[in-house]
Amino acid sequence: MHSSLLRMSIYSTPSDTSTPALAVIPQQGEAQFFIRRPQSLVQGQEGVHAIRKIEQIAELMDTTQLTSVALELDEQTYSDIQRQARLFPNAKVHNATTLLREARMVKSPLEIQQTRQGAERHVRAYSYIRAIRIVQGMTDRDLQVEIEYRMRRGGSVGSLPLLRHSYGDLYG
Repeated sequence: MHSSLLRMSIYSTPSDTSTPALAVIPQQGEAQFFIRRPQSLVQGQEGVHAIRKIEQIAELMDTTQLTSVALELDEQTYSDIQRQARLFPNAKVHNATTLLREARMVKSPLEIQQTRQGAERHVRAYSYIRAIRIVQGMTDRDLQVEIEYRMRRGGSVGSLPLLRHSYGDLYG
């Protein structure tokens, strides 16, 4: 069975921003989406599963049957790539970065609308961030936590990873 695991964003409703998720898109059959947060998006949707960590994908589908998997190799750390590849022990891993970059170049009207709404929310949140009092001894992590707190207070679902490799800290 040929299939692809692609890191992507799933757009939910006009009131939400893009959602951290993974998608398994088989050559035949229905795509399966694995959403980290907000997990409320999963309720009542066929083919959409709530996960905390990517290893749960193997609990929700038979990943040993896949012979070919495409990952965004140019956009992830080596350890993240290896972690994802271990989910598919019988699959050859291919680079899907260029394909996904090209696909993301074209935006639907909904994506454009959501981007504008997200930008408006960020402008409001950044005005709160400017008010953060940085004191001597405050670490980068302390500042990151304070920014995350203010972003969530402003309506964010918690998807402002300042350091790409620290997604786990923000997502659970």
